[in-house]
Amino acid sequence: MQLPKYEDEKLLNKIQTQLANSPELIDYESIVELKKHLAALNQNESFLIIGGPCAEDIVFNSDYIKKTIETIITLSKNISQQTQHEVIYGGRIGGQFAKPRTEQYETIGNQTLPVYKGDMINHIDFTVTARTPKPELMIDGYTTSSKTIKLGKKLDPKFYFTHEALLIHYEEPQIKTKGSEHYLSSTHIPWIGERTRNADSAHVEFLRGIINPVGIKCSETTKVEELINIIRKLNPDNLPGKILLIIRMGKKIAEHLPKMIDGIKQANLNVIYICDPCHANIQKLLDGTKIRYFTDIEQEVKAFLQICLEHHVHPGGIHAELCGIETTECIGLNVEIDHVKNKYLTKCDPNMNKTQALALAKIWADTYNEERKKYENINS
Repeated sequence: MQLPKYEDEKLLNKIQTQLANSPELIDYESIVELKKHLAALNQNESFLIIGGPCAEDIVFNSDYIKKTIETIITLSKNISQQTQHEVIYGGRIGGQFAKPRTEQYETIGNQTLPVYKGDMINHIDFTVTARTPKPELMIDGYTTSSKTIKLGKKLDPKFYFTHEALLIHYEEPQIKTKGSEHYLSSTHIPWIGERTRNADSAHVEFLRGIINPVGIKCSETTKVEELINIIRKLNPDNLPGKILLIIRMGKKIAEHLPKMIDGIKQANLNVIYICDPCHANIQKLLDGTKIRYFTDIEQEVKAFLQICLEHHVHPGGIHAELCGIETTECIGLNVEIDHVKNKYLTKCDPNMNKTQALALAKIWADTYNEERKKYENINS
Protein backbone atom coordinates (compact mmCIF):
# COMPACT_ATOMS: atom_id res chain seq x y z
CA MET A 1 0.00 0.00 0.00
CA GLN A 2 2.93 2.36 0.59
CA LEU A 3 4.49 1.89 -2.85
CA PRO A 4 3.87 4.54 -5.51
CA LYS A 5 2.09 3.84 -8.79
CA TYR A 6 4.28 4.87 -11.71
CA GLU A 7 2.57 5.90 -14.94
CA ASP A 8 5.45 4.98 -17.26
CA GLU A 9 6.33 1.29 -16.79
CA LYS A 10 8.95 1.33 -19.57
CA LEU A 11 10.78 4.22 -17.94
CA LEU A 12 10.57 2.46 -14.56
CA ASN A 13 12.16 -0.68 -16.02
CA LYS A 14 14.88 1.39 -17.67
CA ILE A 15 15.69 3.16 -14.39
CA GLN A 16 15.80 -0.13 -12.47
CA THR A 17 18.17 -1.61 -15.05
CA GLN A 18 20.40 1.43 -14.68
CA LEU A 19 20.41 0.99 -10.88
CA ALA A 20 21.24 -2.70 -11.20
CA ASN A 21 24.24 -1.87 -13.38
CA SER A 22 25.51 0.91 -11.10
CA PRO A 23 28.36 0.41 -8.59
CA GLU A 24 27.36 -0.81 -5.16
CA LEU A 25 27.05 1.88 -2.49
CA ILE A 26 27.85 -0.46 0.42
CA ASP A 27 30.28 -3.36 0.07
CA TYR A 28 29.82 -6.90 1.33
CA GLU A 29 32.84 -6.77 3.66
CA SER A 30 31.56 -3.78 5.66
CA ILE A 31 28.16 -5.46 6.12
CA VAL A 32 29.87 -8.58 7.46
CA GLU A 33 32.04 -6.43 9.74
CA LEU A 34 28.98 -4.64 11.13
CA LYS A 35 27.20 -7.96 11.70
CA LYS A 36 30.12 -9.14 13.84
CA HIS A 37 29.94 -5.98 15.97
CA LEU A 38 26.17 -6.31 16.38
CA ALA A 39 26.36 -10.03 17.15
CA ALA A 40 28.53 -9.21 20.17
CA LEU A 41 26.66 -6.05 21.17
CA ASN A 42 24.45 -7.46 23.93
CA GLN A 43 27.20 -9.64 25.35
CA ASN A 44 29.77 -6.83 25.27
CA GLU A 45 27.23 -4.28 26.48
CA SER A 46 28.18 -1.92 23.68
CA PHE A 47 25.80 0.57 22.07
CA LEU A 48 24.62 1.33 18.55
CA ILE A 49 24.02 5.05 18.03
CA ILE A 50 22.13 6.18 14.92
CA GLY A 51 21.15 9.71 14.00
CA GLY A 52 19.95 11.69 11.04
CA PRO A 53 17.16 13.82 9.61
CA CYS A 54 13.59 12.61 9.29
CA ALA A 55 13.64 13.02 5.50
CA GLU A 56 16.73 13.78 3.47
CA ASP A 57 16.91 16.43 0.77
CA ILE A 58 17.72 14.81 -2.55
CA VAL A 59 19.84 17.85 -3.44
CA PHE A 60 23.29 17.10 -2.03
CA ASN A 61 24.36 19.61 0.62
CA SER A 62 27.88 18.70 1.72
CA ASP A 63 28.03 21.23 4.56
CA TYR A 64 24.74 20.10 6.12
CA ILE A 65 25.64 16.42 5.78
CA LYS A 66 29.15 16.95 7.11
CA LYS A 67 27.88 18.76 10.20
CA THR A 68 25.23 16.08 10.82
CA ILE A 69 27.76 13.24 10.57
CA GLU A 70 30.22 15.09 12.80
CA THR A 71 27.48 15.62 15.39
CA ILE A 72 26.62 11.90 15.38
CA ILE A 73 30.29 10.97 15.78
CA THR A 74 30.76 13.47 18.63
CA LEU A 75 27.71 12.37 20.61
CA SER A 76 28.68 8.71 20.08
CA LYS A 77 32.19 9.29 21.39
CA ASN A 78 30.78 11.26 24.33
CA ILE A 79 28.56 8.31 25.25
CA SER A 80 31.51 5.93 24.94
CA GLN A 81 33.70 8.07 27.19
CA GLN A 82 31.01 8.63 29.81
CA THR A 83 29.82 4.99 29.99
CA GLN A 84 33.16 3.27 29.31
CA HIS A 85 31.42 1.12 26.70
CA GLU A 86 32.21 0.61 23.03
CA VAL A 87 29.94 2.52 20.65
CA ILE A 88 29.10 1.59 17.07
CA TYR A 89 27.72 4.58 15.21
CA GLY A 90 26.11 5.57 11.96
CA GLY A 91 23.51 7.72 10.30
CA ARG A 92 20.02 7.24 8.98
CA ILE A 93 21.28 9.08 5.92
CA GLY A 94 22.51 8.25 2.45
CA GLY A 95 19.13 6.88 1.39
CA GLN A 96 16.35 8.31 3.60
CA PHE A 97 14.50 9.75 0.61
CA ALA A 98 11.24 7.79 0.77
CA LYS A 99 8.68 8.29 3.53
CA PRO A 100 5.71 6.12 4.50
CA ARG A 101 2.55 8.12 5.06
CA THR A 102 -0.68 7.31 6.87
CA GLU A 103 -2.85 9.10 4.32
CA GLN A 104 -2.31 8.62 0.60
CA TYR A 105 -3.89 11.92 -0.43
CA GLU A 106 -4.20 15.41 0.99
CA THR A 107 -6.62 18.21 0.18
CA ILE A 108 -5.84 21.93 0.12
CA GLY A 109 -8.75 24.13 -0.84
CA ASN A 110 -10.66 22.35 -3.60
CA GLN A 111 -7.73 20.28 -4.84
CA THR A 112 -6.83 16.74 -3.75
CA LEU A 113 -3.40 15.33 -4.66
CA PRO A 114 -1.15 12.43 -3.60
CA VAL A 115 0.77 13.16 -0.39
CA TYR A 116 4.46 13.98 -0.44
CA LYS A 117 6.31 10.68 0.09
CA GLY A 118 9.93 11.79 0.00
CA ASP A 119 12.19 13.32 -2.62
CA MET A 120 12.88 9.98 -4.33
CA ILE A 121 9.18 9.52 -5.07
CA ASN A 122 7.71 12.98 -5.65
CA HIS A 123 8.18 16.66 -4.75
CA ILE A 124 6.77 18.58 -1.82
CA ASP A 125 5.22 21.39 -3.95
CA PHE A 126 1.44 21.10 -4.08
CA THR A 127 0.93 20.73 -7.83
CA VAL A 128 -0.13 17.81 -10.02
CA THR A 129 3.28 17.67 -11.69
CA ALA A 130 5.21 17.81 -8.40
CA ARG A 131 3.14 15.18 -6.63
CA THR A 132 3.16 12.68 -9.51
CA PRO A 133 5.66 9.87 -8.72
CA LYS A 134 8.64 9.91 -11.12
CA PRO A 135 10.96 6.88 -11.41
CA GLU A 136 13.90 9.04 -12.59
CA LEU A 137 14.07 10.50 -9.08
CA MET A 138 15.57 7.18 -7.99
CA ILE A 139 18.70 8.02 -10.00
CA ASP A 140 18.91 11.38 -8.22
CA GLY A 141 18.56 9.52 -4.91
CA TYR A 142 21.29 7.05 -5.83
CA THR A 143 23.65 9.86 -6.88
CA THR A 144 23.13 11.81 -3.66
CA SER A 145 23.45 8.62 -1.58
CA SER A 146 26.77 7.87 -3.27
CA LYS A 147 28.11 11.35 -2.47
CA THR A 148 26.82 11.16 1.12
CA ILE A 149 28.33 7.74 1.79
CA LYS A 150 31.69 8.76 0.31
CA LEU A 151 31.71 11.87 2.51
CA GLY A 152 30.81 9.82 5.59
CA LYS A 153 33.59 7.29 4.94
CA LYS A 154 36.06 10.13 4.41
CA LEU A 155 35.12 11.67 7.77
CA ASP A 156 35.23 8.31 9.58
CA PRO A 157 35.70 4.87 7.95
CA LYS A 158 33.86 3.31 10.92
CA PHE A 159 30.65 5.19 10.09
CA TYR A 160 27.69 3.00 9.01
CA PHE A 161 24.56 3.87 7.07
CA THR A 162 20.91 2.96 7.44
CA HIS A 163 17.52 3.92 6.04
CA GLU A 164 13.99 2.64 5.78
CA ALA A 165 13.77 0.34 2.76
CA LEU A 166 10.34 1.60 1.78
CA LEU A 167 10.76 1.94 -1.97
CA ILE A 168 11.29 -1.64 -3.16
CA HIS A 169 11.53 -0.36 -6.75
CA TYR A 170 14.80 1.30 -5.69
CA GLU A 171 16.12 -1.36 -3.31
CA GLU A 172 15.54 -4.53 -5.33
CA PRO A 173 17.90 -3.67 -8.23
CA GLN A 174 20.67 -3.10 -5.67
CA ILE A 175 20.70 -6.67 -4.39
CA LYS A 176 24.15 -8.18 -4.96
CA THR A 177 25.46 -11.73 -4.56
CA LYS A 178 28.63 -12.98 -2.88
CA GLY A 179 28.97 -16.74 -3.15
CA SER A 180 25.64 -18.10 -1.94
CA GLU A 181 24.72 -14.96 0.02
CA HIS A 182 22.61 -12.02 -1.08
CA TYR A 183 23.12 -8.56 0.37
CA LEU A 184 21.46 -5.19 -0.08
CA SER A 185 24.14 -2.79 -1.31
CA SER A 186 22.15 0.44 -0.83
CA THR A 187 22.71 0.53 2.95
CA HIS A 188 24.15 -1.40 5.88
CA ILE A 189 20.88 -1.69 7.83
CA PRO A 190 17.53 -1.51 6.01
CA TRP A 191 14.42 -0.86 8.10
CA ILE A 192 10.88 -2.11 8.03
CA GLY A 193 8.55 0.73 8.94
CA GLU A 194 5.47 1.09 11.09
CA ARG A 195 3.19 0.87 8.05
CA THR A 196 4.99 -2.03 6.36
CA ARG A 197 5.47 -4.11 9.51
CA ASN A 198 3.31 -7.05 8.55
CA ALA A 199 4.26 -10.70 8.45
CA ASP A 200 2.77 -11.01 4.96
CA SER A 201 4.04 -7.71 3.58
CA ALA A 202 6.18 -7.41 0.46
CA HIS A 203 8.82 -5.67 2.56
CA VAL A 204 9.23 -8.59 4.98
CA GLU A 205 9.36 -11.00 2.04
CA PHE A 206 11.98 -8.85 0.32
CA LEU A 207 14.26 -8.36 3.33
CA ARG A 208 14.20 -11.93 4.58
CA GLY A 209 16.48 -13.03 1.77
CA ILE A 210 19.46 -10.80 2.56
CA ILE A 211 22.32 -11.06 5.06
CA ASN A 212 22.10 -7.41 6.20
CA PRO A 213 20.96 -6.66 9.75
CA VAL A 214 17.34 -5.45 9.68
CA GLY A 215 15.64 -2.83 11.84
CA ILE A 216 11.94 -3.13 12.73
CA LYS A 217 10.03 -0.12 14.02
CA CYS A 218 7.92 -1.03 17.06
CA SER A 219 5.24 1.21 18.55
CA GLU A 220 2.47 0.79 21.10
CA THR A 221 0.35 -0.70 18.28
CA THR A 222 2.79 -3.55 17.69
CA LYS A 223 1.28 -6.94 18.42
CA VAL A 224 3.91 -9.09 20.09
CA GLU A 225 2.69 -12.31 18.47
CA GLU A 226 2.94 -10.83 14.99
CA LEU A 227 6.33 -9.28 15.77
CA ILE A 228 7.62 -12.70 16.82
CA ASN A 229 6.35 -14.12 13.52
CA ILE A 230 8.13 -11.37 11.56
CA ILE A 231 11.39 -11.89 13.48
CA ARG A 232 11.31 -15.63 12.79
CA LYS A 233 10.76 -14.99 9.09
CA LEU A 234 13.63 -12.50 8.90
CA ASN A 235 15.97 -14.50 11.14
CA PRO A 236 15.02 -18.20 10.95
CA ASP A 237 18.36 -19.29 12.44
CA ASN A 238 17.95 -16.86 15.37
CA LEU A 239 21.38 -15.34 14.77
CA PRO A 240 22.49 -12.65 17.24
CA GLY A 241 22.82 -9.14 15.83
CA LYS A 242 20.46 -9.71 12.92
CA ILE A 243 17.32 -8.00 14.30
CA LEU A 244 17.11 -4.48 15.73
CA LEU A 245 13.84 -3.50 17.38
CA ILE A 246 13.44 0.27 17.06
CA ILE A 247 11.25 1.15 20.06
CA ARG A 248 9.07 4.24 19.56
CA MET A 249 6.28 4.31 22.16
CA GLY A 250 6.30 7.78 23.70
CA LYS A 251 4.36 8.10 26.93
CA LYS A 252 3.02 4.55 26.52
CA ILE A 253 6.42 2.91 26.78
CA ALA A 254 5.97 1.84 30.42
CA GLU A 255 2.77 0.02 29.47
CA HIS A 256 3.92 -1.73 26.30
CA LEU A 257 7.70 -2.28 26.31
CA PRO A 258 7.74 -4.69 29.31
CA LYS A 259 5.15 -6.89 27.59
CA MET A 260 7.23 -6.91 24.42
CA ILE A 261 10.41 -7.82 26.29
CA ASP A 262 8.63 -10.63 28.12
CA GLY A 263 7.19 -12.01 24.87
CA ILE A 264 10.56 -11.90 23.10
CA LYS A 265 12.20 -13.60 26.07
CA GLN A 266 9.61 -16.37 26.16
CA ALA A 267 10.15 -16.97 22.45
CA ASN A 268 13.92 -17.10 23.11
CA LEU A 269 14.69 -14.71 20.26
CA ASN A 270 17.94 -12.80 19.78
CA VAL A 271 17.19 -9.09 19.28
CA ILE A 272 18.79 -5.72 19.99
CA TYR A 273 16.59 -3.08 21.61
CA ILE A 274 17.11 0.43 20.24
CA CYS A 275 15.38 3.50 21.70
CA ASP A 276 13.72 5.88 19.24
CA PRO A 277 12.53 8.71 21.51
CA CYS A 278 11.45 11.04 18.72
CA HIS A 279 8.74 9.47 16.56
CA ALA A 280 6.02 9.06 19.19
CA ASN A 281 6.53 12.54 20.63
CA ILE A 282 5.26 14.76 17.83
CA GLN A 283 2.79 17.53 18.58
CA LYS A 284 1.26 20.21 16.37
CA LEU A 285 0.90 23.93 16.80
CA LEU A 286 -2.43 25.57 15.96
CA ASP A 287 -1.27 26.23 12.39
CA GLY A 288 -0.36 22.55 11.90
CA THR A 289 3.41 22.94 12.32
CA LYS A 290 4.92 19.76 13.77
CA ILE A 291 7.09 20.17 16.86
CA ARG A 292 8.66 18.06 19.58
CA TYR A 293 9.41 18.97 23.17
CA PHE A 294 12.89 17.98 24.27
CA THR A 295 11.55 17.07 27.71
CA ASP A 296 9.34 14.36 26.12
CA ILE A 297 12.34 12.95 24.27
CA GLU A 298 14.34 12.98 27.49
CA GLN A 299 11.62 11.17 29.44
CA GLU A 300 11.31 8.39 26.86
CA VAL A 301 15.08 7.80 26.90
CA LYS A 302 15.08 7.54 30.68
CA ALA A 303 12.06 5.22 30.70
CA PHE A 304 13.62 2.99 28.02
CA LEU A 305 16.83 2.56 29.99
CA GLN A 306 15.01 1.92 33.25
CA ILE A 307 12.69 -0.69 31.73
CA CYS A 308 15.46 -2.54 29.89
CA LEU A 309 17.70 -2.79 32.94
CA GLU A 310 14.80 -3.68 35.22
CA HIS A 311 13.89 -6.55 32.88
CA HIS A 312 17.51 -7.69 32.56
CA VAL A 313 18.00 -6.92 28.87
CA HIS A 314 20.75 -4.71 27.54
CA PRO A 315 19.61 -1.31 26.21
CA GLY A 316 21.29 -1.62 22.85
CA GLY A 317 21.36 1.98 21.75
CA ILE A 318 19.48 4.95 20.44
CA HIS A 319 18.14 6.31 17.19
CA ALA A 320 17.42 10.02 17.10
CA GLU A 321 16.16 12.37 14.43
CA LEU A 322 18.71 15.17 14.43
CA CYS A 323 20.89 17.43 12.36
CA GLY A 324 24.21 19.16 12.93
CA ILE A 325 23.02 22.75 12.85
CA GLU A 326 21.01 24.92 15.24
CA THR A 327 17.50 24.45 13.83
CA THR A 328 14.40 25.49 15.82
CA GLU A 329 12.11 22.52 15.23
CA CYS A 330 12.19 20.97 18.72
CA ILE A 331 11.34 23.08 21.76
CA GLY A 332 13.72 23.02 24.71
CA LEU A 333 17.19 24.06 25.82
CA ASN A 334 18.10 26.76 23.30
CA VAL A 335 14.69 26.88 21.54
CA GLU A 336 11.55 28.58 22.88
CA ILE A 337 8.11 28.10 21.36
CA ASP A 338 8.29 31.59 19.85
CA HIS A 339 11.47 30.59 18.01
CA VAL A 340 10.00 27.66 16.05
CA LYS A 341 9.63 29.47 12.73
CA ASN A 342 13.12 31.04 12.93
CA LYS A 343 14.94 28.08 11.37
CA TYR A 344 12.40 25.38 10.56
CA LEU A 345 13.97 23.37 7.74
CA THR A 346 12.54 19.84 7.87
CA LYS A 347 10.38 18.54 5.03
CA CYS A 348 8.57 16.12 7.33
CA ASP A 349 9.03 15.64 11.09
CA PRO A 350 11.02 17.99 13.39
CA ASN A 351 14.68 17.23 14.06
CA MET A 352 16.73 17.97 17.16
CA ASN A 353 19.47 20.52 16.63
CA LYS A 354 23.14 20.01 17.52
CA THR A 355 22.83 21.41 21.06
CA GLN A 356 19.84 19.19 21.83
CA ALA A 357 21.48 16.10 20.30
CA LEU A 358 24.63 16.46 22.39
CA ALA A 359 22.52 17.06 25.50
CA LEU A 360 20.64 13.84 24.78
CA ALA A 361 23.94 11.95 24.69
CA LYS A 362 24.70 13.14 28.23
CA ILE A 363 21.21 12.18 29.39
CA TRP A 364 21.68 8.68 27.94
CA ALA A 365 25.08 8.22 29.57
CA ASP A 366 24.10 9.66 32.97
CA THR A 367 20.86 7.69 33.16
CA TYR A 368 22.51 4.46 32.06
CA ASN A 369 25.29 4.83 34.63
CA GLU A 370 22.80 5.63 37.41
CA GLU A 371 20.37 2.83 36.57
CA ARG A 372 23.11 0.29 36.00
CA LYS A 373 24.66 1.08 39.36
CA LYS A 374 21.28 0.86 41.08
CA TYR A 375 20.51 -2.61 39.70
CA GLU A 376 24.04 -3.81 40.36
CA ASN A 377 23.59 -2.80 44.01
CA ILE A 378 20.24 -4.58 44.16
CA ASN A 379 21.65 -7.76 42.63
CA SER A 380 24.66 -7.75 44.92
